[in-house]
Formats: sequence, structure tokens, C-alpha cells
Amino acid sequence: MDNIKKRALDLLALRDHGCVELERKLVRKGFSSADANDVCQQLVAAGILNDLSFSCNYLRARSSLGYGCLKVKSELIRKGITAEVISQSFDDCVVDWH
Repeated sequence: MDNIKKRALDLLALRDHGCVELERKLVRKGFSSADANDVCQQLVAAGILNDLSFSCNYLRARSSLGYGCLKVKSELIRKGITAEVISQSFDDCVVDWH
């Protein structure tokens, strides 16, 4: 389990991830889906992984590059962020849509 946790933390050190996106990457690296899910839940419990925080950061970054709200929403959905979290991030995060 330490190897998968190290890999997850290495991925998070490169950039922020959502839970589902991180799980998918860990599975692609050869770890089992169950182990990937367990590690992600541990990281959520430790406050290291947070879908709302990821969604807000992603929203700000993409909007600053000129992407519109529908494009950003579709990208977040593809990354495995739930509709509820997406809606909350659009409500909570201050974004200048230009």
C-alpha cells in the first residue's frame, strides 16, 4: 500500500487532481481499482485530496485562459467531478469570465 500512496502523492505534487481522475491514473499505472480507491479515500480523509478545491482551482485556471463555462463544465465532468460539486464550485468560486 505504501507504493501506491507514494505514487498518488507524486502525482499530486505535480498538479491538483480530482478523486476519480487520480484513481484512473493509479489504475493505469497498474494498481488495482480497490487499492486506488482506498488510497484516494485516505487522502480525502487527510484533507490532501478535495474535489471541490480541485474544481474551483481548475475553474479559475481554465477561465483565465479564456475557456467558457460550458467547456469547463464538460472538462470537469470528464475528469469525474460530480454535477453537485461542479455546481457548488461555480457558486462558490469567484471567476472573471471576461
